[in-house]
Parts: sequence; structure tokens; C-alpha cells
Amino acid sequence: MKSYFIIDIDIHDADQFREYVRLAPSTVAAAGGVFLVRGGAHRILEGEPALHRMIVIEFPNRAAFDGWYQSSEYRDLLALRDRCSSSVAFVVDGVAHA
Repeated sequence: MKSYFIIDIDIHDADQFREYVRLAPSTVAAAGGVFLVRGGAHRILEGEPALHRMIVIEFPNRAAFDGWYQSSEYRDLLALRDRCSSSVAFVVDGVAHA
């Protein structure tokens, strides 16, 4: 079953964030992840969420996501991301299709 990493990022330092954006995709690809949404235009349909830059990454399964998120390569990048932005992030499992 696929898993999805969903994050809303509010960028405070664009220069440092560009470095994160340059380095993070190779770590995602190495774990079998694929970007589905990467900061595209959005429109709020219900509620009043504080959306900034929305990212959705699909992983083959939860184990692949956990391996990526807990890897030393990504943990170093996460520290960089935390220095230049604030975010709300979560992982959710998809549904099995018959």
C-alpha cells in the first residue's frame, strides 16, 4: 500500500530553502518516492487552513517512507529545512485497490 508524505511549508529564508530544494529530490528518488505536488497553485475550498507551499510525495509503502525520513541523508536536510522554514507535515497510507 502506498504512503504519502504531505507537508505545508512556510519559507522564511528563500536562499537556504533553494539549497534544500536542490538536494532533497535525490534522497526522495533513492527511496522510490515521486513528487505528486510541488508548490503548485492551490485554492481553498473549505475551512481556513494556513496553506503556504504544499508538497505531496508518494512512496511505494510505509517502510520506504520511514527509510527515507529516518535516513542520515534526509535528517541532515531536515535540519536545513527547519532553519529556513516552518512546516506542518504528516504521512498517510493510501487505500488498497482491488
